[in-house]
Amino acid sequence: MAKQIAKSKQQKAACDKAQLQVKWAKEDAKSAAPKSEAKAKLKLQRVKEKAALSCQSN
Repeated sequence: MAKQIAKSKQQKAACDKAQLQVKWAKEDAKSAAPKSEAKAKLKLQRVKEKAALSCQSN
């Protein structure tokens, strides 16, 4: 039971971290210069995909 709780806490922490990275990537994409906008949007897309994997319920 304790292992299950610890695993759940680890998954929640990973999900929270991923969501924070999505937030930061959104901010970066929003404030990106026109020259680097495409790169920032691609980074945002990738971070969102990582977050989706981290936050999916198992």
